[in-house]
Amino acid sequence: MSAAALDARERLPLLELLRIVASLAVVHHHMRTGFVLGIGFGLPLFLLILFGLSSSGSTREPLLGFAQRKARFLLVPWLRWSAIYVALLLLGNVAQGRAPLARLESEMLWSGGHLSLWFLPFAAVAVVAARALQRCAARLPIHAAMLAAALSAALWTEVVAYVTSFDLPRLPARFWLRSSPGILWGLALGLSLKLGTRSRCAWLGAVTAVATLAFLLSPSGHDDDSIPRRYAVAVPLVCVGFVWKPRLPAFVPALAGVCFGVYLVHSLVGSVLWHLFEVSSWNGAVHTLAAWSLSALLVAGLRRVVPWHELSSRQPAPRALPSATPVSAHELASADRKAA
Repeated sequence: MSAAALDARERLPLLELLRIVASLAVVHHHMRTGFVLGIGFGLPLFLLILFGLSSSGSTREPLLGFAQRKARFLLVPWLRWSAIYVALLLLGNVAQGRAPLARLESEMLWSGGHLSLWFLPFAAVAVVAARALQRCAARLPIHAAMLAAALSAALWTEVVAYVTSFDLPRLPARFWLRSSPGILWGLALGLSLKLGTRSRCAWLGAVTAVATLAFLLSPSGHDDDSIPRRYAVAVPLVCVGFVWKPRLPAFVPALAGVCFGVYLVHSLVGSVLWHLFEVSSWNGAVHTLAAWSLSALLVAGLRRVVPWHELSSRQPAPRALPSATPVSAHELASADRKAA
């Protein structure tokens, strides 16, 4: 594929804005313990974008190579920041007169140095599962594969909602299970990027209808922040992002580029705010915006001073690869950095 052909790939600028929305929703939950509008759609939204874009590219790249790239993007910064959080925890224990290992927990084997980082190991495993399912789906017509993925996602969402109603360990069982339907929903969404715009709109409408019906018909749908409710919000948002291409201000991609770093550092920033100010008396929106903005500034500063802190490249707006054009592993590697 020529450079001109690469530049002609479809741009999906709204996904940049959705990345910001997802990170703000996650930061709000961790700062205030509640959810935006009472629905925990932030993490599902992040995962659906990740899984959807990862399920839209060429399958020519070896699965092992794909897994290695995703591990470098997701697990290397997770390990580095886990070490930082553990070091700070040990220092805090000593400063407060506790034994250095007093607050180390077995859950940290799964979550890393801070509970807010738990989704990174899950995402590293799940994104490979999404790519493997895409390879299986490639044997079917796209429309049949999308429908099968959406119906399977709806069924698995309900199974997970039932299973997680029991008393399960938080990690890895409960947290990983609650996010696992995103793999199938992401596959259904990602396959749509191989369709033309008009056909894609129709089929994404069908996927949205399946997600909505799964919520409305679920016995747990009326529960506060039920799992079907999460995907009934996150799936339509990504569907819109895959078809609507508004012209956004130039600062939106720049802000979206720091979102991954915000996930890594916002707990540290939130802890500093908690120690310095009476944040419990703050308005929730103010608290969230303060934590997110300071985290974004910290990420931007660290990128200049300590380039390894998130192993990140500032990513341009995501683009979908046209299905009719063969894509080399080198080209896919370049394109797939946007999908992370």
